Amino acid sequence: MPGRDLVRAHCSGCHVEHDGGFERISALRKTPEGWLMTLARMRQVHGLVLDDGVRDSIVRYLADTQGLARPNPRPDASRSNGGPMRRTSI
Repeated sequence: MPGRDLVRAHCSGCHVEHDGGFERISALRKTPEGWLMTLARMRQVHGLVLDDGVRDSIVRYLADTQGLARPNPRPDASRSNGGPMRRTSI
């Protein structure tokens, strides 16, 4: 099951899905370890039960879509002429 479907199945009881995201999840950015800690807190505080495989898939999905690293831009997006980038001295 894809990560988004797992989040929908296991998290949407508290995190309502709207506008292509989930309340209080979509605005956050964390490392995989940060997402793992968040799920551990959800287990302790709210009784969330996930088997290891589901937990790992959710963490991977959230880290990929809500991680700290920005998505890589298209190679030509940062160049006005689309040609190779050259180092220049200042």
